[in-house]
Amino acid sequence: MFRYVTVFLCLFAIMGCADTNDVPLPSLSLESSFSETRTVEREVFHQASLSIRTPLQAGSVDQYLLLSGQVRRLDSRGFDGSEFRVHLGFNAPVSSESSALLLHLVTASHVSPPGLEFLCFAYLTHDTTRHSQTVDCDYFSTVAYFISASRIGRSTDHPFHDIDERLPAWRAFLANRQNDLTGLYVSIFGTLQRAILGLSGDLYDGRRLSIRPVMETVVSRFFDVYQRNGRISAAELVDIANDVTDGSVPLERLLRFQSIFDRFSYFADVELSATGGTLTERGPDIELLTMANEVSRFFLRGSPLSMSDFRTRVVRGISHEISADRIILRWEPIAHMYGYSIYIDGEQEAFSRVPQVSLPDPGSSVITVRAVGYGGEFDGVNYDLATAPVSTGSVAASYGDFYE
Repeated sequence: MFRYVTVFLCLFAIMGCADTNDVPLPSLSLESSFSETRTVEREVFHQASLSIRTPLQAGSVDQYLLLSGQVRRLDSRGFDGSEFRVHLGFNAPVSSESSALLLHLVTASHVSPPGLEFLCFAYLTHDTTRHSQTVDCDYFSTVAYFISASRIGRSTDHPFHDIDERLPAWRAFLANRQNDLTGLYVSIFGTLQRAILGLSGDLYDGRRLSIRPVMETVVSRFFDVYQRNGRISAAELVDIANDVTDGSVPLERLLRFQSIFDRFSYFADVELSATGGTLTERGPDIELLTMANEVSRFFLRGSPLSMSDFRTRVVRGISHEISADRIILRWEPIAHMYGYSIYIDGEQEAFSRVPQVSLPDPGSSVITVRAVGYGGEFDGVNYDLATAPVSTGSVAASYGDFYE
């Protein structure tokens, strides 16, 4: 008992002698606590139902979510059949305007060719919390993914490591699935991808060793050679692919044997427009204007892809829409170009890497769009805002006049 009394007296003496100004007392601000609580934004739950169409007969699909610049893996599941449905749910801040569901499909081990992968996405606007879309996860969406790469990935990375930079261009290519030149690139690189996988045995499996970095590197180097020389042949494409794969695949067979080409050839379902020319150099024989003939000439007859056709260097399909006091200008992409310069009444206004730009509404002005490549700016196209119809949000097929 005496010990407790002594302790109490000592504490009392210390408290009495201490200068209260030197001992800060903890304070609790109810106002600050409530303000911190208010900074936590409310979230809402989104539900998405996606109908997937793919050439794969069986395999697995990895599902990712791009939200507020961050990629998060949601789920992985198997599928059986070329059409299947996935149901996804996620929370998103109330202020978020959009998100993207990213899909990576890998073929089953018993399906030929092994290691085949497809990539696609569903872009969601958050004006509703229930989403339903049909998504084509095929060669077109996958080659467009390769073309849109901002940097080369690795097999150990997930496929969407650079999706913030890749997605705008990827969306633009898929919004223009009937573009002649993009369709030719899908056919050429789709054929090459099938040949690499089919002639390399079980080297690629889509998980441990993916063909994605190989195809991204081949596409990048293909465009570099094409830009510098103004033309490129299938033999040069095979040389690039052999260099990237260390000669591990006998790709020369693709050029020498009709049977090998027929086995691995892929033709995008794109109807070519009769422009008076062809994308590859045509011989004296009269041929139908089809994608199959273009791709066959490129691989089997050594007819190079050149920039003689205006579709390889002049933008097409310019359209615009008005949003508040700004205009959104769109056009069809030219896959191998570095970007586009935009002029208003002859004065350069902007540069865009993707085929879309948002500008202050200039009123009744003439906008000129020029593709930019290795050789600089190419021929421009005039687009008169005073006479052009306003788009309702889709990529319109409104054409301007050539501006020399």
